Amino acid sequence: MGWILFIIYFILGCFLLSRLRIVKATGIDLKILLLLFVIRTGVGFFNSYINLKHYSQTDVEYFHREGVKEYHLLIENPREYVVNFFRSGYDSYSGFTDSKDSFWNDTRSNIVVKVLSIFNVFSGGAFFINCLFFNFLVFFASFYLVRAFQMVTNFPDWTIVLGIFLLPSLVYYTSGVHRDGLIFICLCFVFYAFPKIKSPGKWKYIIVVCASLLFALFLRYFVVFSLLVALGAWALSCRLRHHPLYTFIGCYFLAGLLFFGTMLLPGTYNLPEKIAGKQAEFRELSNYGTSTLQTTILEPTVLSFVLNAPQAANHSMMRPYITEHPSILYVPLSVEIITYNFLFLVLLIFPARPFKPSAFLYAGIFFGLSMLLMIGYTIPILGAFIRYRSI
Repeated sequence: MGWILFIIYFILGCFLLSRLRIVKATGIDLKILLLLFVIRTGVGFFNSYINLKHYSQTDVEYFHREGVKEYHLLIENPREYVVNFFRSGYDSYSGFTDSKDSFWNDTRSNIVVKVLSIFNVFSGGAFFINCLFFNFLVFFASFYLVRAFQMVTNFPDWTIVLGIFLLPSLVYYTSGVHRDGLIFICLCFVFYAFPKIKSPGKWKYIIVVCASLLFALFLRYFVVFSLLVALGAWALSCRLRHHPLYTFIGCYFLAGLLFFGTMLLPGTYNLPEKIAGKQAEFRELSNYGTSTLQTTILEPTVLSFVLNAPQAANHSMMRPYITEHPSILYVPLSVEIITYNFLFLVLLIFPARPFKPSAFLYAGIFFGLSMLLMIGYTIPILGAFIRYRSI
């Protein structure tokens, strides 16, 4: 019965994709889009199988189990279902950036659980159907990012499709029922709606941007902090007549000064201390992992951040090396990162002409680089930072 229901939902999903306005607006052949949806769904099943069978006590298993519990609570006690999301099991609600024993830290998982509980209303608790629903949402949101690229760049459609739908680690980690897919949805909406804020009907785009940022804030707050700097530089570059690159460099230089300037503030607002503390928490967690990397202890000082920058860049932009494989599953990821670095070198040697500078592209580049550096500073676990950097 479960597979029959799955087939019905899959056919319904394909039908909706053929009718959605945003999908039609991309102008991409429907057969290609349906093939991409099949690929994403298949990768989602593979991701789920690896998490449920290859590893023990994964987040995916936890989300599924708790989602079923919340589904039953929704049916039996709807009021408690709503209220318990806002209830803290701790002494207070403080510690927004804490990684444990914090209501705000638990919220990022509770959001995924609540989403799955809604899915369970229609799936009856069948995990593979929930996986289909989840991937449909991510796939649907991806078309907004496709349109964003089409509106502000002259890239051929095949390169946009390749970059959004077929990058291996992006597809793999956003296809699993986890926070990464939800964060990617938020990014798609932000990059689509932000350049439309000055257009007619701007309020609906402002609402989309604010709602997406707020949702992502509860899922992974440092993604939003990095994104706000990129959006601020993007907005400023649209008002100035200078080359966008100069505006972005100036904004990020100022952001760096403000970042280190918070060292003069108490610990709660001391951002370098927060980043150093985040690394310490991950280092403690890495004692229980099998893919731990040797990292230099990060101190909340300017000198420590400067000295650790090469290592941080190496971890997030070069690893895993082709020679280091705690598991055979890392081999494709090694090939992927080598390919990206090779293509980057080709770009430097043979730059594309003509190239039109775009604040949209620089926002993506600077946001991506700042995120990679943040990941490299804080996460010493190979499997974890590969997943975090996938978006």
